[in-house]
Amino acid sequence: ASGGGQGEGGTPQDDLMRQLMAFLRMRQQEANLRDRTRMLEERRATDEKYAETAKELASSQKKLREDLRRVQKENGVPQLNQPIEETQTAMQEVESLLAKPQTDAAADRGQVKTIELLTDLINLVNEQSQRNQQSQSSARQEMEFLMQMVQQQQQQPGMGMEPGQKPGGNLAGGATDRRSGPLAGDARGGKPDARGVTGSSGQTRVLPTEFRE
Repeated sequence: ASGGGQGEGGTPQDDLMRQLMAFLRMRQQEANLRDRTRMLEERRATDEKYAETAKELASSQKKLREDLRRVQKENGVPQLNQPIEETQTAMQEVESLLAKPQTDAAADRGQVKTIELLTDLINLVNEQSQRNQQSQSSARQEMEFLMQMVQQQQQQPGMGMEPGQKPGGNLAGGATDRRSGPLAGDARGGKPDARGVTGSSGQTRVLPTEFRE
């Protein structure tokens, strides 16, 4: 089965911290279970409640496996799915041995393997957490650099913009990719329909109506 996403909300870093705490707790519980299994094995020949106690240990192992399954359902890191499944398989094998009941070297090896797999999960979560922190730090540095560039450009002469002017426009409000056309009207404020032609004398003569465009 694959993880479905973030757990109880929060950032991915928060989810990793919850997973890390869960794996640390499980590893400690598995180590305690191993100690109890070894002590039971030592008194197997004399303990009248050996079988009953072994089944209690099997129930404890089952509970750990179910806790791990819940963590997997909330897992948002795909790289952890396969190691979690391998750890569940190791736990189930130990659970089956204890339920027989069997507390010998085979059960001990299974518990040692489970502890090692939980340690691998802890290391994987630590590595992922460090990568996230480095990525966040790099993103912050890039943003700070870009902001510095923007500030430097705004301080350069001619880089500021008048209020209401959009990037790429000129101060008159028109787009800079259009060629300037002739202004309508004359310098005295005359109407644009009274078009004139400048003669060689420098004076402006008004064209007759039939020659106007």
